[in-house]
Amino acid sequence: MGENVATTGTAGVSMKVPSEVQAKSVGEVVLSWNTELENRTSFFVSKAKGLAEWDRHILTNRHQLMALQAGAYTHPLLSST
Repeated sequence: MGENVATTGTAGVSMKVPSEVQAKSVGEVVLSWNTELENRTSFFVSKAKGLAEWDRHILTNRHQLMALQAGAYTHPLLSST
């Protein structure tokens, strides 16, 4: 009687309860999952904010380069007319 096994369906398929939830109440399991979700969410948000900052820098620099390029085409000494 030391092993937790759940039987489902008519075929008698048995599934072993994962070790991380054995001997825990539903509340403890939900709390554990909630804590893990909060940790992963915080990590994701921090990475997403960093990525958004890099994206802003790239777009700003792109716009500056495009303006310089447009200026080079209209500059009298740099244009090839």
